[in-house]
Amino acid sequence: MPAGFPPNGGCKVRYTQLWLMGAIQLVGATLVAGCTSPLHTVPGSTGKAGAGGGGVGSTVTAPPSCRITEFIVPTKACNPKSIARGPDGNVWFTEWAGNQIGRITPTGTITEFPIPVAQSGGNFITAGPDGNVWFSEWGFGFNNDSNICRITPKGVITEFSVTRQSMPAGVANGPDDHLWFVGYAGVGRMSVTGAFVEFPLPFCDDYAAASGITAGPDGNVWFTYCGIGRITPAGEMNLFPFPDPNTGSASITAGPDGNLWFTEDKEDAAGNAHYGIGRITPDGTFTEFPLAQANSQVWDITSGPDGNLWFTDTGRNEIGRISPDGTVATCPVPTRDSYLEEITVGADGNLWFTEWSGNKIGRLLP
Repeated sequence: MPAGFPPNGGCKVRYTQLWLMGAIQLVGATLVAGCTSPLHTVPGSTGKAGAGGGGVGSTVTAPPSCRITEFIVPTKACNPKSIARGPDGNVWFTEWAGNQIGRITPTGTITEFPIPVAQSGGNFITAGPDGNVWFSEWGFGFNNDSNICRITPKGVITEFSVTRQSMPAGVANGPDDHLWFVGYAGVGRMSVTGAFVEFPLPFCDDYAAASGITAGPDGNVWFTYCGIGRITPAGEMNLFPFPDPNTGSASITAGPDGNLWFTEDKEDAAGNAHYGIGRITPDGTFTEFPLAQANSQVWDITSGPDGNLWFTDTGRNEIGRISPDGTVATCPVPTRDSYLEEITVGADGNLWFTEWSGNKIGRLLP
């Protein structure tokens, strides 16, 4: 099985633990802790990407400081997961075990909104085209719920059912004012009124499921699967296989350079995973930037406000930055073993990220 493709496109340990947790909803106090430390720089690596080749990045000569503030989520053990900038100037996130949607202001005030259905499996989240926030549910595998949901800025939640087998993961605002999502059943398109259609994916592996999805710079939607997929608003699909078939990917985003950037992991002959960042042009040309640091385990990636890409490195408990030429810099997160999940840019121009085990929302000033 290609690396990176357990259920819902996540890591095996992460999703196995969920069966044991349940939804623990104990309310605690909000705590703020700050930390400033230097950003560590790493020379770019030569990629191995077939026709795409690889690029060697230069070392950053004047990196910014890591200025991180962490905000504890009131509900204990809620497992903050996905995070997105909302249309209201706040940042919104899902609480996987807490069964809630959270909202955090630029100054760190957190409000939580319970999801009506128990054990809903609130998954990925995005700003919609209608001034609301949208998120996916897959029901923990317990209640067979597969929903794409809407939450208003005031916290009113509406759930729209999709195909039961969908188990939707990534959700994104498409270029056509529709919501697009991916999961086991394929790629789905939903209107803001809940009407949807799903486009099946070509078979590539018994355990494969699409995970990440984003609107591309070319007017199409791009997603991660057994390769990088592209689908037009009308549903015409193309799949670009990874140069190495033992590659998986969890997240994808549109970059500042007009290309798509994604996280990747490769499995070697001994079963060891090696992580990196990949880039694909709209015409399907790959370039890969392996991460040379030991224990890296990249998960999510987003386009930053500074012309670079920013990513979460769960294995090293760091936030990483990669420039379009492949130069990497890293920033340690104050809370140890926080199990970083997703990252986004807020309306304030800062990077916001979720800490699954740390039960915190982090803010980084780039």
